[in-house]
Amino acid sequence: MTLPRKREDTVRLFERGDHYTAHGEDAIYIAQQVYRTSSVLKQLGKKSAPLQSVTLSITLAREFLRESLTSKQLRIEIWIPEGGKKSATNFVLSKQASPGNLQAVESLLVSHDSDMDATVAPIVLAIRVSTADGMRTVGTASADASIRTIGIAQFAETDLISNLESLIVQMGVKGCIIQAEGKTVDYDRTKLHQVLERCGVVITERKPAEFSTKDIEQDIGRLLKGDEPPVGLAAFDLRVAMSASSAT
Repeated sequence: MTLPRKREDTVRLFERGDHYTAHGEDAIYIAQQVYRTSSVLKQLGKKSAPLQSVTLSITLAREFLRESLTSKQLRIEIWIPEGGKKSATNFVLSKQASPGNLQAVESLLVSHDSDMDATVAPIVLAIRVSTADGMRTVGTASADASIRTIGIAQFAETDLISNLESLIVQMGVKGCIIQAEGKTVDYDRTKLHQVLERCGVVITERKPAEFSTKDIEQDIGRLLKGDEPPVGLAAFDLRVAMSASSAT
């Protein structure tokens, strides 16, 4: 079976029922980070071109996921046997997670043996930078998956994007959503990338069309489960922030 290429910051795990396995470079990484030794590595396949493999118990896999998604800022993919058969040779992608999006693996991260859980609530921040009449404005929308809330903010920004950087640090943001690069080089976008990389957050790019404020009142109304669109909310006057909320 040939799997699609993955990002360099992504680790793939394969679910095997009562344990997980990893292969190739991922197996070597886990051997170094989890077991601190290469002696746990197994050689699969032909002797002329062996495939490195390592096994993780469910407990070790849970600890590895926590460390990878919080401290290491890695992305995770979990693949399962096609058709649910342990003997299957083909696998399908079951779960994907990143530091700012843990919902898919919440059941693996939470320890059911203890009321106290160390899982960190992930904060995802969508960012829109707008410049008009020489004034730079930043709009943000943050999603807290643990309590399912969305918060917005809009403020004037400096050339160094320092106000946004302070906000990211104070909130403990794990992932940011920004507009994908257009046809022209954008100074604000370049500076934004530098700030986000310095803060160590995972960057996800979305098409500019996803930052549209079209029908935003109706969309927010559905999220709030109201009978009528909440057109009277003062937040709708913060157009840059509301455009960021469209991408969350």
